[in-house]
Amino acid sequence: MKNSVTIGVVALALAACGSAQVKPSSTVSSVTAPATTNLSMSKAQAGREYLAIVAPINAAIATFDHQVSALSSSVSVSALTPIVTRLAAALQTSNVKLNTLATAYPPAASALHALTGASSSLAGILQSVSGQTVLSISGWVTHVAQTESEVINDGNIVRSTLGLPPAQS
Repeated sequence: MKNSVTIGVVALALAACGSAQVKPSSTVSSVTAPATTNLSMSKAQAGREYLAIVAPINAAIATFDHQVSALSSSVSVSALTPIVTRLAAALQTSNVKLNTLATAYPPAASALHALTGASSSLAGILQSVSGQTVLSISGWVTHVAQTESEVINDGNIVRSTLGLPPAQS
């Protein structure tokens, strides 16, 4: 149990940093966009803002990882719940800020909204730990890991959209 949760947390840490650069697909629209877009910030400013938003998440993940790794393999749901709840709350807080960034820098809005959707799903799954039993924890950890993969992919797309280099893992 301990190793499964710890491995999942490491994957989430990469999601917050965006460990690889992925190029978003381009689509052709039949609607003509206006010639100019009123941006409230530049691409560089949006990139800096994104990094500032994910920094506290990285710290929350490090804390979560440290706390989970200190637990025994026979951890109870009641011991895991407060640890998971704090990370889920941090994810939700970052989502509010990421949605604000999407409004301020529309060229990255779809990538940011995809990231906040995946992050919200992960927060919900984390919060569902209270409904788990010793027998279902393994399946819950697997579900967390699968959702973390979505967060990682979406975070990588945001970084690419904002012109940020791949994060160091």
